[in-house]
Amino acid sequence: NGIKLKEGSYILEILVFFDHIISEACGNLSGILCTWDTNFFKKEQHIISDNFIALYGTWIPNKHKLLLISIYAPQSVSSKHMLWSYLTSLITSWNGESLIMGDFNKVRCIEERWGSVFNVHGANAFNSFISNSGLNDIQLEGYSFIWAHPSATKMSHSKDLKSKLSDIDKMLDQGGVTDDILLSRMEVLKQLHDVQSSNNRDIMQKVKIRWAIEGDENSKYFHAIINKKRVNLSVKGVMVDGDWIDDPDLVKQEFRSHSADRFQDPGSRRGSLNFLFPNRLSNDQILDLESPISKDEIRTAV
Repeated sequence: NGIKLKEGSYILEILVFFDHIISEACGNLSGILCTWDTNFFKKEQHIISDNFIALYGTWIPNKHKLLLISIYAPQSVSSKHMLWSYLTSLITSWNGESLIMGDFNKVRCIEERWGSVFNVHGANAFNSFISNSGLNDIQLEGYSFIWAHPSATKMSHSKDLKSKLSDIDKMLDQGGVTDDILLSRMEVLKQLHDVQSSNNRDIMQKVKIRWAIEGDENSKYFHAIINKKRVNLSVKGVMVDGDWIDDPDLVKQEFRSHSADRFQDPGSRRGSLNFLFPNRLSNDQILDLESPISKDEIRTAV
C-alpha cells in the first residue's frame, strides 16, 4: 500500500481509496507523482508528458467537470514557450473547470524573484499564458521563497560587512579610536576581502565554462566547427558478432580488447633479411662512427 524508494522506507502511504499516476523521470528532470482521493475525484482520461500530467474527470461532490494539471516546467525558455502554448490549447478546448498547479520554474514579477536573475521576457510569456488560458493566480500560504542562488547569501553578507565597516569608519572620524575598534576594523576588512575573492573566483569559473562551451565572439564560429566534428567523430557504438553495442563501458572494453590483440608483443621471433649486401662498412669505418665526437670535430663543423 505504499511507494517504496529504499529498503524499509516509504515516502507516501497510498490508501486503498486513493489512485495515482506517475510520469517517469527524464534526464535531470525529476518525475511527477499525482495522487487523488477516488471519493472526491473520478478520473475519466489522462495525458502523461515529461513536464506535466493532465487528469480529465468529474469532481464528485458537485458533479462539475474538472481538468487537473500537475506541472514541472523545464528550465529552457523555448521549452517553456512550447509548454505554455500546449497547455493553453488543452485548457481552452476543455468544457469545464481547470486547475493547474506545480513547479512552473517561472515568476510573474521581479518582486517574486530573489537571489537569481529576473527574466523579463520569460515573465511576460508566463503572464500571457495565464491571461490567454483564463486562469486566476491564487495566492497560497507559506514561505514566499523556497530556493535562492548561493551567491545571494554572499551578496547579503557583503552588504552587511560594508555597512559595518562604514559604521566603524564613522566612529573613527569622530575620534573614538581604541585598540578594539581597530582590531574590529581589520577583521571586517579581512572578511570583506574573503567574500570578494570568493565572488571573483565564481565569476572566473563561470567565464571559463561559458568560453569552453560557446567560445568568444572571435572564435565562436571555430568552436562550433570543432564541437560539430567532435560529435561526428565520436563513437556511438560498435558491432560485435552481429550485435550492436552502444553502452559506453562495453564500447571501451571492446576497443581495449581489439587494441590488445592487434598490437600484442610478437614474442622472441623477429623478421630477418636473407640477402647479402654488396656494399658494407669496413671495421675502421664502424669504429669511427661509434667513437665519441671530439672537440676538434665540433669546432670544424661550427
